[in-house]
Amino acid sequence: MIKNQFGFAIGFVTYFPEHAFFSRLKWLSELGMTVYVYDNSPQTNSYKSTQLKLPNIKYYQSGSNEGLGLGISIISQAAFSDGHKNFLFFDQDTGFSSETLNFIDSFIESNRERLSSDYVGIAFKAESNKLVSPVFVEDVLVAISSGSMFFLENLKLIGWHNQTYFVDGVDYECCLRARQYGLKIGKCGDTPGFDHVSEQPDKVFAIFGKKILLRRYSSVRIRDTLSSYRRLIVSSIRYGDLYFAAAMLRSFAIYLAGQILSRIVLKKVK
Repeated sequence: MIKNQFGFAIGFVTYFPEHAFFSRLKWLSELGMTVYVYDNSPQTNSYKSTQLKLPNIKYYQSGSNEGLGLGISIISQAAFSDGHKNFLFFDQDTGFSSETLNFIDSFIESNRERLSSDYVGIAFKAESNKLVSPVFVEDVLVAISSGSMFFLENLKLIGWHNQTYFVDGVDYECCLRARQYGLKIGKCGDTPGFDHVSEQPDKVFAIFGKKILLRRYSSVRIRDTLSSYRRLIVSSIRYGDLYFAAAMLRSFAIYLAGQILSRIVLKKVK
């Protein structure tokens, strides 16, 4: 068995993943990475037999779709129980390379003491950093989970991810609780090898000279999102964090505008 050359484990929460994911999983196994997978695919469509043939893959499943909140909470706690301090999470359709992993590993090792004491997570991004240094942590209010390195001691301190959030709002709620514990969420730009677009079903459109990604979600997904925003706003107010509540109201308005626009634009291109 190949020894893991990186100082972190990797995790995925999956639901009917495409072929590209299995290729990525095989590659990570060959690298010696310890990989935690929570499979939300129904039991009859499980790919468990495929996963178990790969070394270093730790597989979890309940037999039904339990959502992102429960899945990421279970695998991050499993990684912590196995002695890992750092846990890098990706969506199943986020592409990355060896260059990505080397960059993140080097960055974490160079800043380990400061990051592990102050941050719950660092979101690594492909886009250029707006700040001075190309390798710089920018403190942010919220960040999505895919591409984020979590410091498991601090994630445990805030109570892991909230299992009652199904998909939308899981990452934002984690950011909100980090603020309540005096901890930070960071962002590091200029990370090489990321591809958040190619495997996504979003369509790219140019509106007023600006490229935007549009995706038309189902009514069930929209209801889940609206419920999550309502909970986030109520929780923010209850915590006395009016700044976060205002940010969630703004994000909610942008989401609604995007869904309205998607129904206009995507209908025209069919």
